[in-house]
Amino acid sequence: MRPRFTIGQGMVLVALLALALAARTSPSAFVVLFTLQAFAAIVLGVNAAISASLGIRCPTCGKRTLRRRSAEAFGYRFYDCGECGARYKRLPLEFAWHDASGLVDADRFRPRAGAGADPWGGGPSAGADTGLAGTTGDLLRNQRRRRPGPPGPA
Repeated sequence: MRPRFTIGQGMVLVALLALALAARTSPSAFVVLFTLQAFAAIVLGVNAAISASLGIRCPTCGKRTLRRRSAEAFGYRFYDCGECGARYKRLPLEFAWHDASGLVDADRFRPRAGAGADPWGGGPSAGADTGLAGTTGDLLRNQRRRRPGPPGPA
C-alpha cells in the first residue's frame, strides 16, 4: 500500500508556510520557527519512511503486521493486526491508537459485499454481442465463432 499525500497534510503545510511568512517581521523568530519546522518535517518524514518500508507496529503484540482496512474522509483510519487480530483506529495527524474492537466500529472491518467474487465469472449471456458494431463486435463474434463453448480452464 503506497502512502498518499492527504488534504490534511497539505493544510498543515500551508499553516506552517503562513507562520514562516508571518515570522519574517522578526529575524530571530524566523530562525526559531524555521528550526522547529525543519525538526518536525524530519521527524514526520522518518516516521513515514519507517512505516512504509517496515510496516506499522501493532500496539498489542509489537509485530509490524498492522494493515489499513478502511478510512473515513477527514476522519479515522482503521487498522487490524494480521498476527494477533487486534483492531485499532487513529486520526491522520495523530500518533495515539484508539481501540476499534467494539460494535460501533465493526462495520469498518467487515468484507465488502461482492469482495472476492469474480465480476466476469458468469460468462456472456446469449445474444450479448448483437448490438456491438465495429472492431470490438467483430472480434467478439469471431472469438465466439471459433470457440462456441464456454472457455476452458487456462
